[in-house]
Amino acid sequence: MYNHEDQLLEYAMVSSPINSPVHLVRIPDSGVTELLVTFADQFVLDKIQKGVSVLDIGCGRGYFCKKMAEKGAIVTGVDIVAEEIEAAQKMGADGRIAYHCMNAEELEKLQAQFDLIVSRYCYHHLDIPKAQHGIKASLKPGGRMVVVDCYEEFWSQAGRR
Repeated sequence: MYNHEDQLLEYAMVSSPINSPVHLVRIPDSGVTELLVTFADQFVLDKIQKGVSVLDIGCGRGYFCKKMAEKGAIVTGVDIVAEEIEAAQKMGADGRIAYHCMNAEELEKLQAQFDLIVSRYCYHHLDIPKAQHGIKASLKPGGRMVVVDCYEEFWSQAGRR
């Protein structure tokens, strides 16, 4: 559908003001394609540097955690679904990934801070007011958060329609 990065960027509506600690990649509900998912994932992976600590909220089976670890990140993946975390743990972690079955509202229990927090396609499921404190407490000073989501109502509520 799109073969030029500028068109993809415009279509995916990456909202990243210069020096902003939060990057939002908005993919319209009606436009989720493999190409756009790949683009959004690459946008996140481009932020990964060797040795960076990353928290993946809603990590599922850990596939993306593994990709970040392969780039040299030290990754913590959290998901509320026990079966997903069990599958992630079975896939292996190479000692660079730790998985926790927990609600994003409980992030303070990790007692850790991260250079980067990532949430891909699940942020709209969070009770954001309840999760917000733990997210802020988990982000190192100068750290960044990247949210990739496609839930139109979330963007409307966030004032980014």
